[in-house]
Amino acid sequence: MTKAVDLPWSLTQPFHNINSTEEFAELAKEKVMKRRLFLPGVLEPTDLHATMRIENVTFENVSFAKTKLKRLRFKSCKFRKCLFIGTTISECDFYHCQFSLCNFYKVRLFETHIDPKLISDCMDKKDHTNIALNLYSEIRKSALQLENPEFASEAGYQYQRWNRYHMTYKFRSGDLPWYEFALRWMANLMFDYIVGYGWRIRRFALSTAILIIFLTAWNYIFWCNLTGNNAIIGSPSIIKSLYYTVITITTLGYGDITPATAWGMLSASGQTAIGVVWIGLLVSIIVRKVLP
Repeated sequence: MTKAVDLPWSLTQPFHNINSTEEFAELAKEKVMKRRLFLPGVLEPTDLHATMRIENVTFENVSFAKTKLKRLRFKSCKFRKCLFIGTTISECDFYHCQFSLCNFYKVRLFETHIDPKLISDCMDKKDHTNIALNLYSEIRKSALQLENPEFASEAGYQYQRWNRYHMTYKFRSGDLPWYEFALRWMANLMFDYIVGYGWRIRRFALSTAILIIFLTAWNYIFWCNLTGNNAIIGSPSIIKSLYYTVITITTLGYGDITPATAWGMLSASGQTAIGVVWIGLLVSIIVRKVLP
């Protein structure tokens, strides 16, 4: 999202009230609902054991603010400029729905099925970072309650990305010193691009492959400087360089190939340090991706 987003905080005048769940159900049958304010504090089926199904309905500038939505199943619905300010959404499902310019300020979710990718067009990176952080946190919590690792993973990833945007917001507001902002922002960015905050296995695998290729090439080019022309170790080769790289960054260190120069020792130390960090990142992915 590159353009600015202006979220609605109130309904466009004139609007009409919805005074009961039954009235809401009747309006939903018309497939288009515009400029409506749901007044009752709870929107749920009258049958305590049933789920209200709402399909192919377009909600345009409808307010569910400070309302408890419970046991509702929205399918292929469109929400545009709707208000979910202070809304509590419990045991609801949003299948193949679209959200555009909706305000989720202080929304709360419980056991609600909603794809984190659906709400990407609802917030601006400059002005709505606090809304995004709360929303993605709630989506992740709800996904874990439903044991949905895919949505929990995506929500966790998006939360970390928006945390970086929030750092920028706090820096521009003067709430974060430039040196602290620079360190935290750069660490967050690198963590994103290298391993996707521990949620992107493919990104970590690609980064690992690039790292091994780079270090293998490094060791091959500077082989003589590393080993000091040791006759026992022999001349450089791609296989030897790859082998040395792997046992160094994994901290195995069999000892059959050892650096014999100060430069070689320094290089091995650096590669070992990188390997320790890399193993830590791998553990982070296992914890985030597998254990939950």
